[in-house]
Amino acid sequence: MIHGSYYRRQATTAIAQALASLPPTYREAIVESYAAGRTTRQTAEALGLPHDTVKSRIYHGLRHLRQTLREQGWPDKAPGQ
Repeated sequence: MIHGSYYRRQATTAIAQALASLPPTYREAIVESYAAGRTTRQTAEALGLPHDTVKSRIYHGLRHLRQTLREQGWPDKAPGQ
């Protein structure tokens, strides 16, 4: 069994690396929305972009992140979820 804090550290590192591999437009939309705790409308306003553009960038960016993490052997969900 993997110890919880070890798993979290490894997952955090993998996510950070996968996020860094995203095209800047996808990364910017995800960080502004999730890390800053903004809605997609607030993110669109902060970035000066149309709302639909931000939604699209987040959608495609998250798909890319999931695929990158799967390729590295990470499951779609954390253990116990």
